Amino acid sequence: MFAAALLLSLLADLIVLKDGRVWTGEVIEEQAEKIKIRLPKGAVWVPRADIERIETAAQQREDYRARAAKAASAADHRALALWCRERALAAEEKAEWAAVVAADASHEEARRALGHVKVDGVWMTAEEAVKARGLVDRGGELVTPLRGKVLDLLDVLGSEDLVERGEAKKALAKLDEEGRGELEALAEEAWGRLAAALGKEAAVLGGLQDRAKAVRGLLLALVTDEDRYVKKAATEEQVRRVREWIGALARIGTDPAGAWIEADAALARHAVRLARADAALGNEDRGAAMREAFRAKAGDEAAFRAIDPYRTLRAKVDAENAELKLGESERALLDLMATYRLRLGRTPLRWDDKLEEAARQHSDEMEKLGYFSHVSPVAKYATLTKRMELVGFRSAWVGENLALGNDPPADILLALQDSPGHHRNLAFAEYSRVAIARTGEHWTMCFGGEPKE
Repeated sequence: MFAAALLLSLLADLIVLKDGRVWTGEVIEEQAEKIKIRLPKGAVWVPRADIERIETAAQQREDYRARAAKAASAADHRALALWCRERALAAEEKAEWAAVVAADASHEEARRALGHVKVDGVWMTAEEAVKARGLVDRGGELVTPLRGKVLDLLDVLGSEDLVERGEAKKALAKLDEEGRGELEALAEEAWGRLAAALGKEAAVLGGLQDRAKAVRGLLLALVTDEDRYVKKAATEEQVRRVREWIGALARIGTDPAGAWIEADAALARHAVRLARADAALGNEDRGAAMREAFRAKAGDEAAFRAIDPYRTLRAKVDAENAELKLGESERALLDLMATYRLRLGRTPLRWDDKLEEAARQHSDEMEKLGYFSHVSPVAKYATLTKRMELVGFRSAWVGENLALGNDPPADILLALQDSPGHHRNLAFAEYSRVAIARTGEHWTMCFGGEPKE
């Protein structure tokens, strides 16, 4: 992508619009009343009536040569450098800044435009500065040899080799006073970077809300597509992706600061450094404490609650469901499902006594008769439709999930999420009622839409 963008800038035409906007792109097709222009983000058609003028790349370079021949002073070359920048003439712009420096060696704007830095009052190229300062280039980060040594040891703490990790821990423990001071400085710098980033709470939550919407959109687009996400035939790749998206939503909900940090390469690097440096120094895990403090201040599932279209209704339903007298595992699964529906932006599920009667009957029967199926061997309970009729629950939408086993409720939910049909029930937008019944190893979850009178 970078190469393509660079090529476009080298071949760019300048399109000046009548509303004052200036584009750099390439005219790729012309018609009587409009022109097609390729821009870095894609091609667009522009009415000729909206265009003030177009300067082709050839015209711009010819114009540049004429202007360059007349430039004599540092001010002339500076003005021409800015003219080149406006037209994305990168090579020509660089040449003009070099001409400015040739005329005025102390010209700060030109020096910085060329990537020069000042060391002890002397302007140098980046490479010259590295040598002058005695710094080492560590993956694009310029550090002192001592800092480089400490960072290398911290990196080894992430090794899978237990022997290497052990040796690194010993080396860190044996650092002299100067080395330990560098380790402490690294920890403080990392902590400061993280604290500054997380201090902008509104920006963090706003960014997480956008990310939550994007992830839930990808998840729901697949889960609700019965042609792509086929019942009893989900591919390994689909299961992997669904779990990845669910995990991303869970991270945003339960560890918002951690989710924000890990999405930013620089912050993630500082988080790792802080954790390892604090461990080597025998400090508490300040990174974990910082993330927990952010979560506590923002509130549970803060990013999701801020964009919840059912905020008022959900608060009411959650309060009602909290008063229910349920078994421990039934309560846990109900709460997990409620949180998942919140993360998906779906309607909250209110407990329904009629659905509970149907669910309880089916779980009891499966446990007693020793079978596991949506179809009952008892004629009057044979199908979900019959079971709904018997308890008097009528709605345009009904559904049922079954599970078998003594696994923790979180694992039960994950197993249901791995199954396209069961997952669609968990995420179905039209459901507003639910009941869960567990008898022994048999779980029955009944779902329904708004009941009909």
